[in-house]
Amino acid sequence: MANKYLQAAEQVLEKNSRMLSVGEIWEQIQKEKIPLESDGKTPWASLGASLYTNAKKNDGKFFSQGNRPKVFGLKVKKYSSAVILPQSNSQSIVPKDNERVLHPLLSVFVHSNGHFEAYTKTIYHEKSNREKAGLNKWIHPDIVGVYFPFNGYKKETLELLEILQSNTYKLFSFEMKWELLADNYKEYYFQAVSNSSWAHEGYLVAPKIDMDIIPDLERLGNAFGIGIIKLDVIRPQESELLVPARTRSIIDSDTLDMLVEKNDDFKIFVDRVLKNKKTNEVTETNYDKILSDEDLSRYITEHNKIFQEKGLINKDYF
Repeated sequence: MANKYLQAAEQVLEKNSRMLSVGEIWEQIQKEKIPLESDGKTPWASLGASLYTNAKKNDGKFFSQGNRPKVFGLKVKKYSSAVILPQSNSQSIVPKDNERVLHPLLSVFVHSNGHFEAYTKTIYHEKSNREKAGLNKWIHPDIVGVYFPFNGYKKETLELLEILQSNTYKLFSFEMKWELLADNYKEYYFQAVSNSSWAHEGYLVAPKIDMDIIPDLERLGNAFGIGIIKLDVIRPQESELLVPARTRSIIDSDTLDMLVEKNDDFKIFVDRVLKNKKTNEVTETNYDKILSDEDLSRYITEHNKIFQEKGLINKDYF
C-alpha cells in the first residue's frame, strides 16, 4: 500500500480492537509518533479522504460503518457489534442538511456578540466543483463570517488606523453539528480543523454538548486552536463560548484561493467583503439575514418540532 496515510491508519487499526473514526485515528498517529512525512497543510483531511476512497474499493484494505461519525476498520480483522460505534437512539432521524436550521440562530449570536460582531454566509458545499464525492466534507465550512473594523468610525480615523496597520479585519469559519458527544466529538473537531485553515478563527458549534468532554476539547484547543460554541436555540444571543479559538495572524491563502475557485457561495462572500472594504460601509446583501426579535421568535416556533426531536427543548415549552 503506497499511500502513506493509509499505511499509518493500518498501523493504528492493527493495534485496536474496535473501529475508529478519522479523528481518533489521527490522534493515535500523533500519540504514537508514527512517521508521516506529509507536505500538505491539512494532513488529517488527506487521511480522511484516503480512508473514504479506499473503503469504497472492492479490493481496498479498509471498510466503513455508521455515520456521524463514520468509523473505519480493517477487512482482515473481525469486529463484534459490541465494539462498533453505536448510532443515535432517536427514532426520528433528521437529515444532516437540516443542521442548517441552526444557521440563522448562530448568525444572530455572532452578530450580537462583542467578540465577533460578524456578518455570516451559509456555504452550500453541494454547489462546489469536485473531483471525488465526499471530499467536500473536509474542505468547506458550514458558515463563514467576517468582522469589519470600520463600523462607527469617522473617515479620518479609518485612514489613520490603516496607516498604523491597526485596522484589523477578521474572517471566521464555523462548523455546525447537532451534538458533540463522547463518541463523535473527535471526528467533528478535526473536520473543523480542516475546514478552517483559511480563516483567522475556527469554531465548532452545537446546541447539545456533553460537558464531560470539555477538558479534552480544551486540550485539543491548546494544540489546534479550534473554539467551541454552545448554541442556545431559544435565546441564541445567550449562547456560550466554551473554549476560545486561537487567532491566526497568517491564514492559509492556498485554501482560501481554492474555495473561491470551487464554491460560488464562498466567492460571493469574498466579493461582498471586498466591496464593503472599498466603501467602508457594510451592505447586508449576500450575507445571511439577521433575524429581528419578532422574526426570531417566529422562526423558533416554526422549528420547535425539530428542536424537540433533538432533545434541545422541552415539549411543553410552546
